[in-house]
Amino acid sequence: MKSTSSLLTSSVRNTRFLFVAAIACVLFVAAAVYNAHYLSVLPFVLLAFVIIYLDSYISLVLLLSWIAVQNTLIPAMYSAFGGGSTMWLVILSMSELTAIILLAVRLLRTINVFDLRSAILISTFVLVVATLVVFTLHRGSSLFSAVYNLRTVFIPMVFLFLGYLYFFSRDEMRRVLVSVSVLSTIGAVFGLIDALFLGRHFWAIMHMGNYWINVKHLPKGYLYRGLPGNFYENYGGQLLRRVVSIYGDPLAAGYSMAIGFGAALFARDFYRSKALWLGSVLIILLAVALTYTRAAYIMVFVEFLFYYFYRRKIGKPISKWLFIALIGILFVAATKVIISTITLQNGSTLIHLHAFLQIPAMFGIPFGHGVGASGGPEGAYLEIWWQFGLPILAAFVWWLIEVFLTIDRIPYNFYMGAAIVVSLVITGVISQEMLTDTAASIGWILIGMTLSGTDKLRKLKRGYKEQEGVAR
Repeated sequence: MKSTSSLLTSSVRNTRFLFVAAIACVLFVAAAVYNAHYLSVLPFVLLAFVIIYLDSYISLVLLLSWIAVQNTLIPAMYSAFGGGSTMWLVILSMSELTAIILLAVRLLRTINVFDLRSAILISTFVLVVATLVVFTLHRGSSLFSAVYNLRTVFIPMVFLFLGYLYFFSRDEMRRVLVSVSVLSTIGAVFGLIDALFLGRHFWAIMHMGNYWINVKHLPKGYLYRGLPGNFYENYGGQLLRRVVSIYGDPLAAGYSMAIGFGAALFARDFYRSKALWLGSVLIILLAVALTYTRAAYIMVFVEFLFYYFYRRKIGKPISKWLFIALIGILFVAATKVIISTITLQNGSTLIHLHAFLQIPAMFGIPFGHGVGASGGPEGAYLEIWWQFGLPILAAFVWWLIEVFLTIDRIPYNFYMGAAIVVSLVITGVISQEMLTDTAASIGWILIGMTLSGTDKLRKLKRGYKEQEGVAR
């Protein structure tokens, strides 16, 4: 049992957090009412500095929960308070700022990064410096757009190192995996109810269509029945309502829940009830299938493949019900997607083909069009090439390779980390969602936690904990 003093300290800490959180909410409402987009930064900065003093696990869960729901809450706030589009784009970017502050403080409070002369840190340093040089010397006409798009390359690194510096232990990994599984299950349940029973009513109440037009500046013709066009998929003349869930975007929903599916798979040994675990996995799988997102299907397949090899290595069988459900659900849901892809009936397929056809012409502009330049082709790698140029793309690919090679040297948790890395890298060919916080931040954090299993980092952290214990 906890001592009275520790309980009192915890109570005081929680009270302070609630007090500062209340101040942050007041600042947030004031920023919205007075359309002060600079003032809107303050609540997130304030909260970021507060939650770093909470338990590491709680601070991570708070950050991940906000990232998951921001695309749903912000349109509702925009509808309630109004304000200019710039302010809401700034608010939408505050997840990255919060993560950066958490990362910086954790760096200063835990380990000296310069003691870790590893290939992944060297590649990260090179990528960051090169990206900032390109941002300074070669950007588009809009500074705001350039700053907003600078996060394209930074998001994977920021969230990976946030997980990388999170104190690694089996218990902490268990808690994070279970939390991600629960968050994904909640998102899946809500998404299924919304898509199958609520129709357009929930998102109409949230005024999602107005938000996409006035803040994201999409043409009015993009809306269908008052909702963004990508909330639906037209396959062979049949209009399908996609699962959007708490993520506020079907692509983000597909990616996030696909990562949650992988987390739930590898959390199998942490569930007391096999039935509860299997039910959670199947609900997430069904929701992913009904997002009709091809990249998410690829991620689920890759994660299941790694999970199969993992269970085979430890000599434990895979649930036959899970295998049957995976094949059945993906076959039924993916049939329309595959047919429409092969027959070129789906609009996104034509967009991807157009992007690949642009590659020969892009070789004529090896240094890109400038950070913040619009009109880039689909896909994470082509997006980086379009804005930052081939050298930055090469540095980014080098960084991804070093991430995988580092995971390959880890004696445990290899399969989970490798499953997420490989699935994100493959889907980056057809989608840029691996570069967004709402879609992929959970994946990068889990990869970072896996990377923190290296012996050298573990020893450094153990030394820090011993010093902290002496100080206390």
